[in-house]
Amino acid sequence: MSQYPNQLLTLIAYLKKLPGVGRKTAERFAFYLLDWTPDELQKFSNQLATLKEKIYPCETCGCLKDSPSCTFCNSPMRDPKILCLVSSARDVYAIEETNAFKGIYHVIGGLLSPLEGRSIEQLCLNKLEK
Repeated sequence: MSQYPNQLLTLIAYLKKLPGVGRKTAERFAFYLLDWTPDELQKFSNQLATLKEKIYPCETCGCLKDSPSCTFCNSPMRDPKILCLVSSARDVYAIEETNAFKGIYHVIGGLLSPLEGRSIEQLCLNKLEK
């Protein structure tokens, strides 16, 4: 691996930061990307570059959205009297896959962990009072 060009080594290092991606998988991804057309690479690059600008948490519930209107907060099909607290937005989508929950969500942004110094003050609970 040390004989790879520096640009390729840098790409592999970034890919290894993804969860579940080790050195071999990162190398495989990097070589796969090298086979993409310049247009495909540009579109992928643009998507990554604007990810945080185009997908952001709802100010009310913390779920992810890509438009001014939140899919969950603004749905007339949801029961606002039923609230589900979740650790992360990822949890929302896991629950939604079941098609069993029809209430609203509130993303608290983590779990209590005194050993890691994460207290109740660091969770997004202040909006629940409103």
